[in-house]
Order: sequence, then structure tokens, then C-alpha cells
Amino acid sequence: MRQKLVLLTLGLFLAAPALSQAMADCPPDQFVPVSLSVPRPCPGQPLRLRADACGPCVDLLGSAAEPMGPIHIRAAMDLRRCLLPVCMPESLTADLGTFAPGHHELAVVIDGLITQPDGSTCRATHTQIVAFDGPLVCGPSPGLLPYVDAILIGPPPPCVTCPPPAICPNLPIPFSIAGHFPDNCYEFRGLELMPNPIMSPLPQPPIARVIVAVNDCQGRPCAQVIVPWKAHALLPDLPPGDYRMIVEVAEVSWCDPANVPKALHSSVVAFSVAQRCVVPPPSAECFLADWRHDPRNTGCDAEISPASPAKLVFQIDTGPALASLQGRIALLPPALRVTQMRPIGAASGMRLAWQVLPDGASFLMSSDHGALIPPTHPCPAFVPCGSQPVLEATVSAVAGMPPPPRTLARMAELMATDALGHAVDMCPTFAAVDMVARICAGARVCDANSDGRMDVRDLVMMVRCLRGAASCPVDVNVRFDCNGDTTFTADDVLCCARRILREPLPDSLPPRSLADLRVELGEPVATSAGFDRSVRVSGADRLGAARLALTIPGDAVLSGVELPGAPAGWMHIEEAGTGQALLGLIALAPGAETEIEVLLHFSRPPAVGASSAVAIADAEFVDLEGQIVAPAAGVLGIPDGIRARLELSAARPNPFDLETRLDLSLSAASQVQLGIYDLSGRLVTELYRGRLGPGAHTFAWSGTRSDGTRAADGVYFCRARAGGELSARRLVLIRGR
Repeated sequence: MRQKLVLLTLGLFLAAPALSQAMADCPPDQFVPVSLSVPRPCPGQPLRLRADACGPCVDLLGSAAEPMGPIHIRAAMDLRRCLLPVCMPESLTADLGTFAPGHHELAVVIDGLITQPDGSTCRATHTQIVAFDGPLVCGPSPGLLPYVDAILIGPPPPCVTCPPPAICPNLPIPFSIAGHFPDNCYEFRGLELMPNPIMSPLPQPPIARVIVAVNDCQGRPCAQVIVPWKAHALLPDLPPGDYRMIVEVAEVSWCDPANVPKALHSSVVAFSVAQRCVVPPPSAECFLADWRHDPRNTGCDAEISPASPAKLVFQIDTGPALASLQGRIALLPPALRVTQMRPIGAASGMRLAWQVLPDGASFLMSSDHGALIPPTHPCPAFVPCGSQPVLEATVSAVAGMPPPPRTLARMAELMATDALGHAVDMCPTFAAVDMVARICAGARVCDANSDGRMDVRDLVMMVRCLRGAASCPVDVNVRFDCNGDTTFTADDVLCCARRILREPLPDSLPPRSLADLRVELGEPVATSAGFDRSVRVSGADRLGAARLALTIPGDAVLSGVELPGAPAGWMHIEEAGTGQALLGLIALAPGAETEIEVLLHFSRPPAVGASSAVAIADAEFVDLEGQIVAPAAGVLGIPDGIRARLELSAARPNPFDLETRLDLSLSAASQVQLGIYDLSGRLVTELYRGRLGPGAHTFAWSGTRSDGTRAADGVYFCRARAGGELSARRLVLIRGR
């Protein structure tokens, strides 16, 4: 029997018909590239239409259908983000119901919006025919797991229609899983890798278990919104051969911190490891660059208020190592001011010179003592590595003037050179790359204590509100809605933790000492993929949150973090970079554990003796009331040979009128923060923040504030912080009359 079913479109924006009618049509040869497929169903199983696209160029916005009516796929394409070397696969599924045996054809209409290089938007509509045969006579079938849309074992394909790359032997294997929940009464709790129970002389892939919490205890209504989720992990390396991996979905109670499964769904995914792999050559001698954008796609990349500046992060994806990077930031409208710029991440060791302009700022980052922005290709262990942060720009409101509702920060005149001084061009793209960040006026959702900055103290306040230990603001579902689902949950705490992880506590606030608080860094333990190091925190029952900064040898990669024994009420978040990593710990149900252990997995074995170079460069702690605390004996657990002993020389001259200089000496490489403070402890300007090598380093202060204005005559302090140690020197500024 041969049937033909035509699914008609409902229109792109049902909620805004006037906008759709006024929008112009795209040229006839333009359409949004979406790949459609229908897996062959078994008898009695519902049919599901699958749509695949390649982000960040294409976004799949969803599907919609009326009862007994047609279905449509909504998608958007931004030609300014269609970068050739970048593909982040994404997919969605739509339920079509059951079908009788025979051949079927679906005419699916794709309604799309296309943003042109000049920022204008047009409407594009095209039809695709999807054919399938079925249903099949099925025995036990792996099928699709509940809440799961896609499982990928191995490196992702470079494009939607490209074949997946081979899985290489004896290298860690990327694993990705993604899906969606039908409403916000489901929560993604994490992805666990468990030992395979199959007894075999050959290694077997682990069991991947997705933890899904079902809200069966809070008694609140569920919002009928699609909640997407995804997770990534690295599987242990395997020899060549064919494998079958067990993937599970465990449903647990929302209020059970132990995550004991109430229901368990299982599937088997087959994959093969190739006999050998040809190592790909490095990418072309070019680079890609853009601002870090808010992944929630809210239309804003940073928020600003009169008391809270916006922080923008610029990122680089480069083939060759870069010795210099220069450019200009243009603000439109020019109603805000760039008040601070600093090299970060991969560029922390570089020298930065910048100048305030009427409509923004210009800058030049250059190599200092051999420091280069390292290449991001080829990626370690063939894991997609993407862009690395290199520059942070602070944009502030002008005193006495409210910030505009929306400000665009455009990076212009960007140029780079390699270690030999040769110019490095930007990589070719489908369309011109418009490097624009969006700054919106308004309060920061993660600034829980409204002090104008975001740090781990705000996480503690959010958790106290969440568990009822403190009163919540009346507009809590708006004030703390970090993930944009209109409801304040633990997901918002985790969302804010990802933002706050890069924000250290202010140096002007002295911590309170706790005698029973201790941090210990364990000895390295060799593994098949590299090595492990443990961090043990004693006195955890007194803590609400912790932030640890780690230094990592350059030939090691932090591949994962776990909390052995699953301590009740604790969750973790991490961010790995070149030579460093940040680790955050948040107590959702504090007071239950007096000691917790964090296990750090490193995926590549370092050179002989290098594993001991992993060290705690800095540690920050906040108690259950949101107050800053510290171990009474200082930051512990740093090997004696690694701790960076800090010496800050006296200023010369002192008093001074035009400029004074200080020498900062380190016994070992460390993350350093060096700033000028007034007598009330407020930061006047930051002289340096980043990683410095051992030896003496000279810094100068010309008596200006971070915004370029002249500081008043008086007494100031230069304070240095490195490896858990502090040192300060008194300065006297007296200008000639």
C-alpha cells in the first residue's frame, strides 16, 4: 500500500502574525538547511520526525501542531555565525503518531528566518519530502530512551550531512547525549559513567547513566514548556573492534539528594573503533574570533546598571600561536565607557596596552617573556576544543547617567601576528563575521545580595532562599531566573554558578578564620587515560560554597570531575583552560557532610614528574550565612616545592607625584592579582591579573584610576595576591602644585 501525507505549515510565529506579514521574503535561492529523517518504527510504536541542523549557524526553534491539525518545523539561520570550521550539531523530534504498514511520504514545510550579514531579517519557506517504509517486525530493540533525542559516540561530524569521523584506538572517546523534557517538572541531574559488569579479557565501554529527577514531592504546578538538556563525557580508550554500550535513564525523586532510581530504562548503542587513525594536520594558518555570547539566547550577552558594570569576554580559535593581537572596541550608542581591560585565559601572560576612546577603546596585546596565545588545533585527543578566552573588557555607566536600554560592542580593526611577526588572517567564512556583543540595562539575575558584583556569596544566598532558610524576594521567579524558564529552581543556582565561577571574591573584604577548615591536595595516581588528583575539604559542614583555582601542567587536560560517594546535597561545576582550571562547590543541603572529596581526572599523561605540578593556586570559601571564611593555617594542600612565595618590594619613589614602581617576586609560577586600593579598601585600579612565571616582575602606577581619571592625593595600598599569600605596600601620592 502506498500512501502520501502532506503536512502543512501553521506559519512561523503564531503569536505575532503582524510581524510575519510585514517581513520581506528572502531571495528564492535562500533557505534554512535542515536535514529531516524518520526512524523505521516497530509495530505499535509512534512515529517520530527528526530534524537535524548545524549550529551556531542554524537554530532549531521547535515544532508545533494543533489537535488533528498539521505540523511544522521552525528554524532560524544567522549568516553572520555560519563559520566554516565550526559545527555544533543539534536536533529536535516531533511526534507524528502511529502509521500502518506500507510506504509513506511526508511533505514537511520548513518555516525559517534568515538574518543577513547586514542584520536585516527575511522569511524563507521551503518543502522537503521525507519517505520511509514500515513498520518493521521487531524483536528486542534498543529504541529511543525516554527524554533522549540523540546519542553520539565518537567525534561529532563537521557538518550535518558529513559522515562521522572514525573513532581512534587508544585515545579517549567523546560521548554526547541530548534530549528534552515535556515540562519543567523534570530536571537533568547529571551523567554518570559506571563500570561494565560484563566479564571479558578485553576492555569494555562503561555504562552511561543519565539521572533525571521527577518533581513528585514539591506539589507545584508544571509549566508546559520544552526543557532541553545535554551532557558530554570522555569514555576510556578502547582497542580496535566492535562494541555495544549500555545507556540508561534513571528516574529519581526530585527531593532525593542520594538519587536512588525509582525507574530505570536501558538501551544498547553499537559502535566501532577503527584499526588506526591518520593524525589530522593542524588547521589552516588563520584564526576565528568573537565575543562570548549568552547561551540562553536572551538577546543580551551582559547586563549593566549604574552600580554594576558589564563584563565582556573576547575569544580566539586559532591555528598558529599568536604573539600579538590588536583591535578597537566601538560602543553604539557611545553612552557607556570602557573602564578596564585585562588579558585572561590563554593570554594571561601577555602584556596589554589600551587607551580609552570617546566611543570605546583600542588595545594591543603582545608577547611578554615568550608568552603566546597557544593554538587550539589540533585539539587534544581529538576532542572538540573550540574558542579560548583571551581578553576581558569592563564597560561601565557614566556617573549620573542611566545606561541605554541596549548597547552594541563591536570589535573592529582586529589584527594578529605569529611568533615570527608574520600577519595571521581571519579564516574564511560563509559571510562576514560581525563581532558584536549585546549589553542590556538592568539588574543582574545572579547578584543575589545586590552589591553590584557576582561571586560565591550570591550562590549561598540563592541556596538559602531555595531551601527556605532565608526569606526570598517577592519577584524570586524573575530576580533569580538565570536559565529563563520563569521558575526559580536548583537549575538557576547551577546556571549562576557557571557565570560566577570566573569572578573571584573582592580582595578588600578580609575573611574570618576557621580552625577546622582544611584543604588537602592528594598525591597523583596513574590511570589508563592519564592520572588523577584528589582534593579533600575538611570542615565542609560549615561551608555554603567554595571556589578553587588550580594550576595544571601544560601537557595535561582536565577531562572530568566527580565527587566519590555522592555526598548528600553537594554539586560541583568546573571550567578548564590552558594551564589552569576553576572548580566550584555548592552546598544545596548544607551541614550533612563534615568532609568531602573531589576527584580530578586528567586525560593525558604528563611528562615524567610533571603530574606533581598540579597545585591549588587559590581557594575561596563562604560559610552558611554568606560570610567569607578561610582556613586558619592559610591555603593548604599546595606542595612545598610548588607554593609561590610572594615578595612585594617597597615603592620607589615614595611619596611620588608622577609614577612609582614596585617589584613583585615569585618563587614559582602562580596566578597573580595586583591592585591599588584606597584606605576604605575599594579597588582603585588593577595593575595585573593573570599567570606569572617565577622571578621578579616590575609594575608601575601613574596615579590614575581604572577609568583613566586622576586619583586624589592621599594614602593608598598596593596589594598582591598569589598562591594563597598576600603582601601589601603603603603608597603616598602627592602631586606638585
